Amino acid sequence: MVKRACFTATFLALTVVAAVAGSGAGNGNRQQTDGWLEMSRFELRRATLSAALSSTNLILSSQASIQQEGHTAARPKSRGRAFLQSLLLPGWGQYYAGSKTMMRVFVTSEVLLWGGFIGFSTWSDLLEDDYRTFASTHAQVNLAGKSSQFFVDIGNFNSLEEFNQAQLRDRDVADLYPTDSGDFSWRWDNEVNRRDFEKIRIRSDKASNSAEFMVAAIFVNHFISAIHSTLSVFKHNKRVRKMGLDYQLHLGGAPDNRTLQFLVTKKL
Repeated sequence: MVKRACFTATFLALTVVAAVAGSGAGNGNRQQTDGWLEMSRFELRRATLSAALSSTNLILSSQASIQQEGHTAARPKSRGRAFLQSLLLPGWGQYYAGSKTMMRVFVTSEVLLWGGFIGFSTWSDLLEDDYRTFASTHAQVNLAGKSSQFFVDIGNFNSLEEFNQAQLRDRDVADLYPTDSGDFSWRWDNEVNRRDFEKIRIRSDKASNSAEFMVAAIFVNHFISAIHSTLSVFKHNKRVRKMGLDYQLHLGGAPDNRTLQFLVTKKL
């Protein structure tokens, strides 16, 4: 619409210039002393302009979008696109919606959460290696093929015999470890080392739990960012509608007394 308006205005200007030039050339060749010679130059131009405008019935209506600080609000944006972008990468949808501050917030949160996950996972693995090596050194544990529950059990009992006796007292036969092969055998050299082993194992488990919490927080961050980006696009579209300007150019009046009206309306 804006390009069409500019083209129409250009055509009108060329029509007026041609009319003025043609009028000037025709009047220059005239020699008679009639009413045209008695008209002033201003009146002659006014009459020529009125004739040109009367031949062009101009009614122009268009939409104009305006530009505010830091925003180029030209057209509405897609909420679905913003949702999917932020669901994939937090902050991406905010960038699309023009919410740069919240984009930095969600991107920073994502980086910190991933950093926390990597840090806790690495720390848990290091502690796990420490307590497994510690158990092999001070309890003669065969580490091959052992589950995490096995290390929980050796941290609570000094030997395999002590553990099996406790299970028999509780009538929990299903949890007994075999004693014939010796693969599950252990015996701590002293109580202090067993307790130190248990402390390291607990710290490793806590770090692993924290890493799992970071994974959950990452998913939550993606979902919240997706919802926020949708709201940001909704606000952006609402702002675009409010900032729209309607303008109308209208030619009216009698042929000998033309009036040009320019009306601007802002949507609220």
